[in-house]
Amino acid sequence: MPDLAGWSWEELPLPGTQIRQLAGFPFPPILEESSPDGRWLKVRLELHPQMFGAIAEALIDREGSQHRWLVRPPDERILYTWLPDGRPVWGYGKSLFLGEPPQAQSLNPPTEITWVWRAANGILFARDGEGELWHMEIRSGRWERVISPRPPQTGKLGNAFTLAPDGTYGLAVQPEEPGIVRVWQIPARIGAPAEPLPELKLRWVGREGSPEETQTQALGDGPYWYVFMPNEELGEGFLLDLRTGRVIRPTDLGLPQSLRFWKYFVHPSGEWVAIALLPAGHTPQGPEDPTQILYLTPVTDLRAGIQQPGALFVAWLEDPAGIVLREAGAETLRAMRLERGGRITEVPLKGVGLPLGSARGVWLGVERGTPARLLQLTPEGQIRDRLDLSPFYARIEWIRGQGNRVYLGAVLKTPGPDETCRYALVEWASGP
Repeated sequence: MPDLAGWSWEELPLPGTQIRQLAGFPFPPILEESSPDGRWLKVRLELHPQMFGAIAEALIDREGSQHRWLVRPPDERILYTWLPDGRPVWGYGKSLFLGEPPQAQSLNPPTEITWVWRAANGILFARDGEGELWHMEIRSGRWERVISPRPPQTGKLGNAFTLAPDGTYGLAVQPEEPGIVRVWQIPARIGAPAEPLPELKLRWVGREGSPEETQTQALGDGPYWYVFMPNEELGEGFLLDLRTGRVIRPTDLGLPQSLRFWKYFVHPSGEWVAIALLPAGHTPQGPEDPTQILYLTPVTDLRAGIQQPGALFVAWLEDPAGIVLREAGAETLRAMRLERGGRITEVPLKGVGLPLGSARGVWLGVERGTPARLLQLTPEGQIRDRLDLSPFYARIEWIRGQGNRVYLGAVLKTPGPDETCRYALVEWASGP
């Protein structure tokens, strides 16, 4: 992996557009998050896309050239996140710090820390090298291992933990003996134990996840969660109602017993969920099984969804909210605009190809057949403007809006001298 020190942003010669690039990555850089003040970007590089967990991470300086690796195999590994006030939490093992050097203060963890989550109420959650879960109170510096009146029989709470969007609690899900899954709800509060929910009778299937699969997350700010855990009855995971501890089944959504859940897709906002359905007892004939039905619903009323026979999920759009679909065996894309109150509006996407993204109320895509020509679309699907980046890039790989800026991952038209530095992180500062 190359040394990032001294890399500089390069302005592209496109007058009036304020587009620049940081070029030379050997693998596609994918934007993960940015600091609250907007100066720093954290990007992930998937070193082997088919191997879950084989990644590198870098911290990119938007205002200078103080870029640095956070995770660079085989030896470098630094955890890095930000508190809402902008202070970073960083380090690894027993060297964990709050703030930027030289003013950084040690958080003095009592054990080797391998992951941290920033929660609400001035609390961090952390996982240690044994998989145990910890609370850490930032104000007092106090650490406390999370305990439970009914601890896991196998595994540890920290190995299966996900934080709720508001940071006030997290969920730990642990498969145990065959046919049993246990769940704990854990408040972000010193002294709060992990409260067990009723055990679930599900015949889980031991299989690792992949970056393409929807991971465990809350559905909006309501009582429902999606839990990624392949099982024989409910497909790639299951929907869980925290109020009752019950798993949601098709009949709970008003769907017939002749259908079963297969795959789940949750909108980044958590406000919508799409579920691929199959006939009960049917073995899927590949990812484009023509018998599947996509059920799309707002999470505020899971029974208020619509069915889309033969439709395949392609992508979510965020601003405005939307879903992109295509039919099994076809390439043409179509979209639906998802509005508050559960209203769904069909939107054509004529001449638009992947990838797609959104920013500041505008949908963005590429022109089919010209994968480095960026299209700006109205929420009605009409092409508003084009931005041709073909002189610089062979194709655009992803699009993401971040405040007033748009970021792209792109393949350089002219690679570096050793043919490995083929990718660029592109910033469109003026936005659409």
